[in-house]
Amino acid sequence: MPAPMIPSAARSTEDLGVTARPHNTGLQRATIQLDSATLHRSTTRPGRSATTRLSALSLTPDLEKKAHHLPLELVRRDIAGDHPGVPLMLRIRVLEESSGDPVTGAVIDIRHCDALARTQVRGAQLTDRNGYAEFRTVHPGWHPNEPVHIAVEVHVGGYLAGGRSLAHTGRLGFPEPLTAEVAQLAPYRAIRTPRAVSQEHAGTLTVVPRDRFHLASGLLASIVVAVTR
Repeated sequence: MPAPMIPSAARSTEDLGVTARPHNTGLQRATIQLDSATLHRSTTRPGRSATTRLSALSLTPDLEKKAHHLPLELVRRDIAGDHPGVPLMLRIRVLEESSGDPVTGAVIDIRHCDALARTQVRGAQLTDRNGYAEFRTVHPGWHPNEPVHIAVEVHVGGYLAGGRSLAHTGRLGFPEPLTAEVAQLAPYRAIRTPRAVSQEHAGTLTVVPRDRFHLASGLLASIVVAVTR
């Protein structure tokens, strides 16, 4: 098994200027255990051992495969378009719940309200061979008394071909301290309705600003989600 690729806000993205972290080498054995909330990846090298604890959100699966329709124009990496707001690069990794293996070719369909909470922003991407997909969007606004979030569906099966797929759904939340700062920026401060604070920590994104002194420069968010097949 290749060295584990650990999802981290420090993983590279040229768009936000984050420095790449080199992959681990010399891996001799890796074992993975995944429960409903947390992924445990234990790695052993000659003469020493190390355990890395990764946060993983278990998405809720449908009970059966169903036919779904996704307009092909929604398959795009850049879903921000001309929507105003703080730029957000979102990276999602999909792992299989029982084995912890990356899920290749899954369709990640995300949607959220724009920065003014007036229209919906939506797009979809296929996961690569390591289970990753990326989206360029903006930090969402919020509807009255709802937490700031991104709705996510992960489809395993023939989603793009118009066939039947197993859909897994969930919500990706944002750290409240950061959201409170974003709410003071334009255009978010034009929203006059209160927002709720989510108590579900398992689905909270890891978010790092490009410039901690200037949030409007952009944000990098990442999360690991687990699905069944």
